[in-house]
Amino acid sequence: MKEFLFFIDTPGIKKYIFESSSLKDIRGASAILDGLNRGWLLDKKKTPEKIYQDMLQRIPDLSMSEFIFANGGSALMIVKGEESAIQALGCSIEKNYREYTKDAVIPVMAWTEYSPGSFQECLTKVHWKIRRNRTQRDIDCSPSTPWARYDDDTRNHRAECCYRPPGEEQIQWISQVSTTRKKAAREDRRVWEEFEDFLGYSMKSPESLESIPGDSTEEKDIAVVYADGNAMGKHIKTISSPKEYAEFSQKIDSATRKATFSALKEIFSNETKACFDIILLGGDDILVVLPPHKACDFVLKTSREFSSLTQGKFSLSFGISCAKFHSPFYQMVEQAENCLKNAKSAKSPGVDFHVNRSGFYPDIESYRNQTMEKDEVRLTCRPFSMSEFQKYWETAQNLKNANVPFSRLHAISCELSKGKIQGHIGWIQGVGRARKQEEKKSLIDLLACWEAQNTSSLDAVVPWKSFDKKLICGFHDILELYEFIK
Repeated sequence: MKEFLFFIDTPGIKKYIFESSSLKDIRGASAILDGLNRGWLLDKKKTPEKIYQDMLQRIPDLSMSEFIFANGGSALMIVKGEESAIQALGCSIEKNYREYTKDAVIPVMAWTEYSPGSFQECLTKVHWKIRRNRTQRDIDCSPSTPWARYDDDTRNHRAECCYRPPGEEQIQWISQVSTTRKKAAREDRRVWEEFEDFLGYSMKSPESLESIPGDSTEEKDIAVVYADGNAMGKHIKTISSPKEYAEFSQKIDSATRKATFSALKEIFSNETKACFDIILLGGDDILVVLPPHKACDFVLKTSREFSSLTQGKFSLSFGISCAKFHSPFYQMVEQAENCLKNAKSAKSPGVDFHVNRSGFYPDIESYRNQTMEKDEVRLTCRPFSMSEFQKYWETAQNLKNANVPFSRLHAISCELSKGKIQGHIGWIQGVGRARKQEEKKSLIDLLACWEAQNTSSLDAVVPWKSFDKKLICGFHDILELYEFIK
């Protein structure tokens, strides 16, 4: 019998998970996809390898030669059998996805003939087939049913029934898709169970996005933190055997989970009621939602722990989006993803963040071009490298510890917006107006920091520094980080 390299991929993950604005629906959808990908939704007592082996045994003339990995929405294995039997396996996997997601998510599969010693060549070929199959799947051929009533949760799926919530007059229409999500959120949150095992005690997850900032917080802001590994694809291209790929996949997935759990445990120690939630966690992907004043510490601690667990060979980049809890959650995720892309394209490991204050701006590049770009200056240094981000965060904390009023920092920021010369004068005046010695010292320390950065630039004056033929200033970045601190 021939051997085949068999690959499973899950398209439309974000669309399925974030099409509802309800936190319970979001984490329920995430639990369903993770459970289907790793197989524990089919049998909680077995490992992913054993579950996929059982699946193959139910198909005649098909067996598993080697299981490689199943995480992050994908799975890879080497199977032995006829091609018709592999097609039957694909149909069985697709049936499970259709059943548990109520036809909302359909996996994409591809396979190619495998021979020992040609792993990288076969991997390239199967990835190409997956991309081709995903492109074909993206063609929207779903039937239009304008006469159907859509559910109130997503407005995307046909409603199956309705109910009247206690104490409310309006009827709620729900679909089978919404029902399965809510059930999974109650019963099948494997990632939260793993986190509680890591903690060593139970912690109640938040009921809604509104409860994440806490009852005593008037601002009611939340932060979405999105993280992804750097140069993982480049490393995969150097892997020459299934065993090496399996070890690499297991190492990265384990490091991601442990780094996330460790950071959350350290930041929210001894709390029995969580004011954060883990939305996605698998492979080298992390998506959590938490209060903004905890987001920076989470980024720094997770980055440091992940690098330590991988012996400094691999790193994570991060994107952060902050907005009111009632902002469109899907757009917050997209904004965090855009920040992540900026961070990865400029620095590695890198961090970029955006705080939505006067309204929600999905397109952060347009917003920055309109508000932070002048003829001769740029009013932000984002994205940062991880070391730069840590320095800016520490600077903001020092200003906060020195009790520098936000009004004084905002006044300096407004002067800097007027250009190079006026900004320089406004900066000097702002430092001069500081009455307390502690305030003045913290601002002078910041001045000395910028002075050191400008040693290689003869045409820049503090607080400006020269970069890419333009003068830039990171004071606005410090001001936004200042607001993160309680």
